[in-house]
Amino acid sequence: MKKIHKNAAEKQAAYLQRKREKEEIAVERADLDAQYKALNLCGFAETAYDTPAQSCQEEIQVHRSWLRALEQPDIKEGETLRALARRTWNALLSSEGLGVVTDGGGKWIEGKWVEKSGQRRRRFYKLTALGRKALPAQRRSWRELIRMMERIALSGG
Repeated sequence: MKKIHKNAAEKQAAYLQRKREKEEIAVERADLDAQYKALNLCGFAETAYDTPAQSCQEEIQVHRSWLRALEQPDIKEGETLRALARRTWNALLSSEGLGVVTDGGGKWIEGKWVEKSGQRRRRFYKLTALGRKALPAQRRSWRELIRMMERIALSGG
């Protein structure tokens, strides 16, 4: 829905407000990224900050570390890497105290496929109104996850 402004000054004020909000988000992201880098926090399939696992064995080791941190059983006999990744991710999402809601009671994002000739098909996502409403609480939830990961990283995992 396009917003209608009464005059140019109101339109300019709305633009400046959106610009300030985007700048604040960019600063917040940069601060979080600096914290991750300083603590050498790893992502889901990384062996070090911003360093993806280079082999199957490294990725398995990453998943084993996550599962130990979440007090989950180790690799099961015959478990594929894909199944291990799914189990790790599900354990992370269902972990108590993180406040991560997987069903959300509605759609938080919408995605659509876009095809252009000579290019591969791509999927683009955008927040729904419900997603924009839920975003502040989810940011708090992810900050709590970051604090938990910092504790794990500082305690030696």
